[in-house]
Amino acid sequence: SPAEIDMSVAAFGQRIQITPIQLASAYGAIANGGKLMKPQIVKQIVNTKNSTVETIKPQVIRNVISTKTSESMKAILEGVVSKGTAANAYIEGYKMAGYAGTGEKVNGQYIASFAGFAPADNPEIVIVLMLDEPMISPHTGGMTAAPVAGKLMRDILDYIQ
Repeated sequence: SPAEIDMSVAAFGQRIQITPIQLASAYGAIANGGKLMKPQIVKQIVNTKNSTVETIKPQVIRNVISTKTSESMKAILEGVVSKGTAANAYIEGYKMAGYAGTGEKVNGQYIASFAGFAPADNPEIVIVLMLDEPMISPHTGGMTAAPVAGKLMRDILDYIQ
């Protein structure tokens, strides 16, 4: 039955539905010592004279994992980038943590993804990158999404440093 198939593939992440903002929030919680933050895309509002009108302060929703679990996950995800299946996201000079994924769609096509944060030892940026039906082979997240995410993260980190 379809329900039995869903149960069997859920163990390795198939058929689990999550939005990109939910995934980014989950990685943010790992990066923030277990604190789930309210998603925000605006840091401040400025007027035409470039004066700050309002600063949007980060808000903690709740703790979702312990600090110890967060530290363990950071180390594991850093290993996935430094020497694992997401090694194509590696950035010279930065510690990056993340995981590459490949999801099969009902039409037989794939979504390749990478989610992570950097620097792993003092996180500033969370990234979720998804490629819907990549046109190159192999179509896996580690081969298609991870290198793009790594280049994008390097450019962002170079810009904000």
